[in-house]
Amino acid sequence: MSNGPGETDARVLALLRASLAVWKIDAALATEPDGRWRLSLATGGHVHVSRAPEGIPFRWMVTTPAGRERPASSVTGLLRVLRSTLDPDWRTGRARIVPLMVPATIATP
Repeated sequence: MSNGPGETDARVLALLRASLAVWKIDAALATEPDGRWRLSLATGGHVHVSRAPEGIPFRWMVTTPAGRERPASSVTGLLRVLRSTLDPDWRTGRARIVPLMVPATIATP
């Protein structure tokens, strides 16, 4: 199964639309002629998402309403950057993975 840039972009665009709905963020999402995605916010601002230029270790660039570019190295990173840009009060959750300690009375020799 081929997963070219066009197919990947379509899937990410669908994921962004679904994410905006889940996050309850009122924004219209459209593709611009240059290929960037434009999120037009109900508050009047705009956020742009584009593929990062070749030669840097990121896949996506998010341009905030203030014009600041924030990189994301994966789709997960893109979602995190977008969420924190669109909802400044949102804080990321942290998962902690720890080894399971087996009590000595259960362990077998």
